[in-house]
Amino acid sequence: PGLPASEITLAEALRVAGYATGIVGKWHLGDFTFDPQYFPTRHGFDFFAGFPGSNDEFPYSYWKGETRVEENLGLRQGGVSAMLTDEAIGFIDANRTRPFFLYFATKNVHTPLVPSAQFAGRSGAGEYGDSVEELDWSVGRIVDALAERGLLDDTLLFFTSDNGPWHLG
Repeated sequence: PGLPASEITLAEALRVAGYATGIVGKWHLGDFTFDPQYFPTRHGFDFFAGFPGSNDEFPYSYWKGETRVEENLGLRQGGVSAMLTDEAIGFIDANRTRPFFLYFATKNVHTPLVPSAQFAGRSGAGEYGDSVEELDWSVGRIVDALAERGLLDDTLLFFTSDNGPWHLG
């Protein structure tokens, strides 16, 4: 039902090496709303802001640490990308003077596709295209934040997909 405590996560290994560790976005390695042993903060992460699963699993509730902040966003997800991006940049700011590991697992472009008002209708390629543009904007803001703080040249960035090119890909 979730990540066993016996597994050593990358966050746990990096924490031992002196890194600050954070996750922003979806955890999806055990529903901590039913069993607290699955909180990311119990698997090596110092900081967590996000969701216990994907944005198509309801109730879609927002958490910071081990505290539920928003009970159920449902399909009111238009502001989630900006909120998660702000949390990621906040984590960078809080840890900019030491080594840090940030796992950023955004909702875009997972269904349901709910772009923010800023991106809705912008791409000319429907909600999928709008969501791709919003994802690009979000990653760009994080990269810009690293550059503005003089951290970009000392930072490794890995960009991957957890679902593969399932839609129009």
